[in-house]
Amino acid sequence: MKKLTVIVISYNFENWIEKCLCSIVEQQTNFDFDIFIRDDNSTDSTREVIQNFVEKQPNRSRFRLFFENKNLGVNKNIELLISNCQSQYISHIDGDDYFIDPQKLQSQVDFLDENPEFVIHSTSYFHHLVDNTIYPSGWWYGPMKQVCDIQDIIHLNYVGFGRTFRNLFDEFKKLWSNPNWPIFYHDDWFLNFFIMKWGKSYFPFGYPTGNYRITTTGKFASLPDEKKHQIEQECKVILLEEYHKFLVECNRI
Repeated sequence: MKKLTVIVISYNFENWIEKCLCSIVEQQTNFDFDIFIRDDNSTDSTREVIQNFVEKQPNRSRFRLFFENKNLGVNKNIELLISNCQSQYISHIDGDDYFIDPQKLQSQVDFLDENPEFVIHSTSYFHHLVDNTIYPSGWWYGPMKQVCDIQDIIHLNYVGFGRTFRNLFDEFKKLWSNPNWPIFYHDDWFLNFFIMKWGKSYFPFGYPTGNYRITTTGKFASLPDEKKHQIEQECKVILLEEYHKFLVECNRI
């Protein structure tokens, strides 16, 4: 069983997906890793860019492409890719973002190998703005909490960029069957919460490993601030309900 699979979701990223894939294959590790890519039926040339990139790779067998003529959306894309992973760890990156540290995956796997009480490792990041500048210069973004548990994440999504997490295999099937999945626009928040039923997350301060591309076209980014706040509060209500169910299942209440 290979140690890690990188999952990449992509939609209309023809100008950015190659940079993302280059940053993955340039990772320096002492273990094998696969790369699973799901193009969500892009209307531009994203699919052709991906295919051309993979065909040029000396180790094409590490790639698995999920190309269907159907648009699933972010949540179902993640579900499909994760459900096909058989590796010990999974790392997630969107196809418009990219890694800037070639040791990123190695450092995350080393940490999770050495710290079994942790289930997620994420890092800080820079913003890649629409004018192709990187912001901020010399600083980084990320949650201001290094270690968090399931109670912490109910109140705020304390998971940063490029999360790498343990593959919970059959446990994920319970998540996909949960009527609360997907959780509005915050699918990553809900997934992180579910993973952290089984351990803590770690976020090392001041360790930026990637650039997160800022756009104004995303469905959540385009919402007014009042609507964003409303969605966040609704998410917290659902997470509290899920936490109560979890305590009951574990006979903690």
